[in-house]
Amino acid sequence: MLDSSIDSSRTWLRRAVALVGGAALATTMGMAAPGVAMADKGKPAEQNRAAAPTFGTKPRAQVAATPTPLLTKDKQAGPETRPNGPNTGPGTQIVGGAPASVGEYPYFVSLQSSSGGTGDFFCGGSLLSTTRVLTAAHCVDGGTTAGSLQVTIGGTTLSGSDVGVVRNISAINVHPGWNPSTFQNDVAILTLATPITRTDAGAQWLRLAQGNELGMVDPGDPTTVIGHGSTSSGGPTSNQLLEVSVPIQSDAAMSAPSSYGAQFHGPTMIGAGPMAGGQDSCQGDSGGPLVLTGPSQDVQIGDVSWGFGCAAANFPGVYGELYQGGMATFVNGLVARPSNDTFGGSTGLGGNAGSIAGSNENATMDPAEPGGEATVWYHWTPTESGNAQISLNQHGFDSQISVYTGASVNGLTLVGYNDDANGTLQSELELTVTAGVTYRIQVDGFAFDYGAFRLSYGVNREVNDDFAAAGALSGAVSCPIHGTNSRATGQAGETATNFGSADSTLWYSWTAPESGTARFSSGGSNFDTVLAAYTGASVNALTLVASNDDANGTLQSQMSFGVTAGVTYRIQLGGYNGARGNTVLQYTVNAAGNDLFAGAPTMLGGSGTVFGNNVRAITEPGEPALHGSAESSAWFRWTAPSNGIYRFTTTGSNFDTVLAAASGSFITGLTLVASNDDTNGTLQSQIDFTATGGTTYYLWVDGFGCGRGSIQLNWSTIG
Repeated sequence: MLDSSIDSSRTWLRRAVALVGGAALATTMGMAAPGVAMADKGKPAEQNRAAAPTFGTKPRAQVAATPTPLLTKDKQAGPETRPNGPNTGPGTQIVGGAPASVGEYPYFVSLQSSSGGTGDFFCGGSLLSTTRVLTAAHCVDGGTTAGSLQVTIGGTTLSGSDVGVVRNISAINVHPGWNPSTFQNDVAILTLATPITRTDAGAQWLRLAQGNELGMVDPGDPTTVIGHGSTSSGGPTSNQLLEVSVPIQSDAAMSAPSSYGAQFHGPTMIGAGPMAGGQDSCQGDSGGPLVLTGPSQDVQIGDVSWGFGCAAANFPGVYGELYQGGMATFVNGLVARPSNDTFGGSTGLGGNAGSIAGSNENATMDPAEPGGEATVWYHWTPTESGNAQISLNQHGFDSQISVYTGASVNGLTLVGYNDDANGTLQSELELTVTAGVTYRIQVDGFAFDYGAFRLSYGVNREVNDDFAAAGALSGAVSCPIHGTNSRATGQAGETATNFGSADSTLWYSWTAPESGTARFSSGGSNFDTVLAAYTGASVNALTLVASNDDANGTLQSQMSFGVTAGVTYRIQLGGYNGARGNTVLQYTVNAAGNDLFAGAPTMLGGSGTVFGNNVRAITEPGEPALHGSAESSAWFRWTAPSNGIYRFTTTGSNFDTVLAAASGSFITGLTLVASNDDTNGTLQSQIDFTATGGTTYYLWVDGFGCGRGSIQLNWSTIG
């Protein structure tokens, strides 16, 4: 307990709560030519496509809606000068109690009753994350409920033009070792009912110091305490936020008989203030932060707890010790930080290309970390040398990216940096990398901006990885275009459809040769694809025309959309949630209806002939390779009139055909009945099979090697 022999008039909790000797903060804050099919003279074997992915669906929750990229016109002014010099942000002009500008302490919190108002203010605090506030335990014990509290964050006045961001409180966590008799473990964590967001201008979090950080927590080192408390013992609280610089005192000095003696508990308390008096915290400042100020980020070492009088000689202020020990463990255990917040905890990136989701929300800086404010770290060791791209996209905040080499956070060499790219506030940089060298990637937000993002990286990327290097497509129809997105990345400002992330994408450019309906398909790709079509001339100013994720019950994609002759369409082929593999792309415009399985025309009777063509035919997702690859196939539908043996031929067709029959009702559930490529020494086809009366069969006519032309399909009963 407090020594009862001490004059009670000199014993004050810093609760009711002002800074003595402080200064008021300032208030200004290719198709083959048609012809008769000739005899087969040893044609080369047809190349099969890559194995298609397993049919099925995947959880929709894997990919969230992608925020619209912010453009450079949306950039907010910030104090940063990186990479050419140190940050000159908050807290650079506070030594000696000089006035500070609005925004100098964006983490300062004032506690009030939920009714609000200057008269309801009673304690200070500090914002440690988007949801957590630190204050003194004695501010919220004794039956205080979360519902009775509200806080204002980042303001400089209790009432007036700069009160800060207002939030209610949903929970109170008091240190389990809090002792109201001895004031040991005087700390509590409040949970905001509604998180702080990046649009809450003026509100920023800080972190606790990591031990004796950079040797700045030694006796005599300057610290700063801030609050709205009294400017003299027992005086009224201050509407204006005040600040004062106070030196750290040793535990020995604080526990000396001439000072607090045994009532000062070194493991849970720290003293700060001149022994001669004159500068101190006072009533109303309880819970407020005692901080080390720095050019890039302030860090907290204590919270206002108690003292004898205010600014009295031999009695510096007593603060909860937060930079080490059990109190620090308690606080840090309740404040979530990204797992890769620290350089030592950086996330490893594997392979020579890839992508990963991340966030710098609630991120902080390491001691001696170069640049930045809310940074997270990655490390990548490519196994190949070459040109690499590292990018941040799919986010709605102002990002920055820096790449270093070096083994420690205070021994890094900058090798690449970018703030804004492609006319957006997203980030992208290219650099030459060397196999076996580890690169340290620092992701930050400009002017303390933050949010979720996608990070993608790749060395020796595909030629058409970037929008500006899109592969040129021509004509009204294509054979399969084979490729890979194994090294593809996502560009800053690149649009991601609602179906997947834009971080493993390839680009194509196609100018429609005629108006009508176009169709693009990734059928035959061996991974989970996403397709999209846009109009527009730059990656950050595209208009979505069509998109698709899964088609025909497969993980491949197909999209149909109206096109206008002469208009250029930008085609984006990527992987769902960053998936990678072998790509196959085909397209057509104004194809015959029976290019699609669902559009197969009906053939009637036990014999007959139908005519058609596969001139604009392409494959579709899930289409089976009934006899080799499906590349330019057309479909027909026939129901056997009775049991018997039937013959189907493509005699009369003018190209090298492949013919097959299958039973089933959906394209992904067909069972092969019979198939043939060449018959009777010709490039045409013939199949015989026993059919069951009343059963529907699908006839599949394809062109060998993507051959195209006029189709003549004949059938007859032979038994």
